[in-house]
Amino acid sequence: RVAGVETVLSGFGRLREVQVGLDGALYVTTSNRDGRGRPRSGDDKVLRLL
Repeated sequence: RVAGVETVLSGFGRLREVQVGLDGALYVTTSNRDGRGRPRSGDDKVLRLL
């Protein structure tokens, strides 16, 4: 049961995967070039969150 929803990242498009790195940081990948919408240069990224 979902108790609530909180937006922690916005403006990056579709977030695909979240992993914890060996350095303890969170790594998030985006997936904006999968045939949905209009992809732009630099759409797909790997984000590192401290």
